[in-house]
Amino acid sequence: ALIISVSDYAEDYLTSRFPNAASRIKRVYNGLDLESFQAVASTRDPEAVWSGARLVLSIGRLVEKKGFDDLIEACALLSAQGVKDVQCAVVGDGPMRRALLQKAEDLNVQNIGFVGAKSQTEILELMCRAAFFVLPCVTETDGGRDNLPTVIMEAMAARLACLSTRVAGVPEMIVDGVTGRLVPERRS
Repeated sequence: ALIISVSDYAEDYLTSRFPNAASRIKRVYNGLDLESFQAVASTRDPEAVWSGARLVLSIGRLVEKKGFDDLIEACALLSAQGVKDVQCAVVGDGPMRRALLQKAEDLNVQNIGFVGAKSQTEILELMCRAAFFVLPCVTETDGGRDNLPTVIMEAMAARLACLSTRVAGVPEMIVDGVTGRLVPERRS
């Protein structure tokens, strides 16, 4: 009777694939319990997170569509350009962990750490210390992609500056230059 999508992107995609069902496809954005993220926002010191060593935070399952291989390359570029006061922490685990660690080692990237899965409390603590949040979503080789990453909504609710890519539903959350920055996918 009704087909729910979580983004305009997904609604458009489903409508194009199943035009006979178009009138039954509706977008309903995911909800988010804002309380803990707003608490982070109220205690986060914006000046402190931008002084000294800056923490770049990324959170997600270690799978191709999250783009963490591109994040490793971006961290390598920062190092090559002599940027020494940035440390990237990637929270999460998944099937690409070994390959991502190997890539970081092969590129001799010292400014990124894959810290594994963390509890919600630990993630909130990291958000409190982070200068900004990045999720470099990409289109997978088989065409798969993220739809509307909840973690971006959470980072925005915690008032972190956000950086991501123009993939799938991400531009529905991040308005480039207004609520964050968007870059083309696969650009380090």
